[in-house]
Amino acid sequence: MSTSITPPIYTTPFCRILSVTLVMFALSASAQPTIFTPQPEVDFGQKRSGETVQHNFILRNRGNTRLKIHRIQTSCGCTTLAAKTMELEPGDEKDLPVELDLTGRTGKQNQQVILHTNDPANRTYRLLMTGEAVPEIQVEPRTLNLQQAQPDELHKGSVTLTSSTGEPFTIKKATANRDRLEIEVVRAEDGLSSVVKVTPKPMDAQGHFTDVLEVETSNKSMSSVRILVMWQISTGISVAPGQLNLVAGQTEQAIDRYLMVRGYQGLEKPLEVTKVEWPGREVDIIWQDTQRFGWRIHLKSFIPHPEMHGEHILIHTNAEGFEILRIPVRIVK
Repeated sequence: MSTSITPPIYTTPFCRILSVTLVMFALSASAQPTIFTPQPEVDFGQKRSGETVQHNFILRNRGNTRLKIHRIQTSCGCTTLAAKTMELEPGDEKDLPVELDLTGRTGKQNQQVILHTNDPANRTYRLLMTGEAVPEIQVEPRTLNLQQAQPDELHKGSVTLTSSTGEPFTIKKATANRDRLEIEVVRAEDGLSSVVKVTPKPMDAQGHFTDVLEVETSNKSMSSVRILVMWQISTGISVAPGQLNLVAGQTEQAIDRYLMVRGYQGLEKPLEVTKVEWPGREVDIIWQDTQRFGWRIHLKSFIPHPEMHGEHILIHTNAEGFEILRIPVRIVK
């Protein structure tokens, strides 16, 4: 008869310490907070500019240890909070009241509330408030680019202000910040809309110009409206494009290209293109007065070649000081 004897198991202090450490690590790994909200995004729909939107976000701790929200911030100064920090025990639920002030705000709104937490999976947790702020007075356009129908006409344009609430309003004053604009206000009989017409004052200079139209209204939520006004004054002659860019070597197929020549204020007589030539090239060229948009130059059915690079197309006109316009030719590889 044989007898088996199980040898005794001896544990050292190191083994006991290791076992305790592993158990503690396992417990700590499973003990963590978990932030949760049933509605992290709220759409408040359409609200008037000037209103205040209020909402309570519900926060829960689904973890098994204390949830610490050590900092709460917003993406905009228009959003205010009832609390800057918060703590929730496991299973707790708390409200986070938030207010969004729509004063001075128009259009789509996307405002965030950012929570910084000790939740390992959500160190940064975001809540979102979306919607649209509808101004009590609609302004169209918000940026005005003045147009010039004919070279010898003045630039002009208009801005329309319309009540979106059905309540009448008046324009108390309309001024140009840089005093570069002539302004006329036309008010509708029902008081629900007004048109502000603007025309630049005469100027000797040429180039791009801007001014800010400042409109004061009787509406408390939109007592002041600012519209950027832009326009361009050109004297003499313009050619578009100012450089003829061509691609050579890709195909032997003939192409057509067009140039537009336009005369502006400052010319003693209406612009006339008398001749167009491309020295050294036998290219069929036709030029024609479009009456409204200036002179159109048609370079007909030619094949680009690398040696054209650096050449010039010569446009002859009747304008003093602009007798010959030189348009460079560039070959793009």
